[in-house]
Amino acid sequence: MDIYRKYSTREELFEGFPDDVKWQQEIWEMPRLLESLYIDYDYWNELSNKTRSPLVAAKNILADKEVFNISNKPFLNFQSKNQAINFEHIILVKENPTSLKTVILEGHSRVTIYALNSKIRPKQIKVLVGYSENISNWECF
Repeated sequence: MDIYRKYSTREELFEGFPDDVKWQQEIWEMPRLLESLYIDYDYWNELSNKTRSPLVAAKNILADKEVFNISNKPFLNFQSKNQAINFEHIILVKENPTSLKTVILEGHSRVTIYALNSKIRPKQIKVLVGYSENISNWECF
């Protein structure tokens, strides 16, 4: 992740990201994953009508809403699939295991594809979750 996202240097997306994040691999039920929010980022905010919800974004994609002239075709390419696809290694962050708010750190497109097509959703998915009581200080949370 460091090469592409500059995690270790706390640059770009990770500026202000807390140093005390504890990472844990977990298995989540699909409805729980779909309740996660996008990071606070212009593209995802606009696509989801500022709700940051992948489910709202999916409705907008199906209604042909395009944001910043970016095609929705990559999302829609999965509409004809009829069997489960396992997009593992979606990365999420939250304050603690009992906090309600969960933010997608990596895997926005994959979660959006799941939101678009219920036929491809596995019942459970392996995710990586970072926990920090300080994550709400990160501007993208």
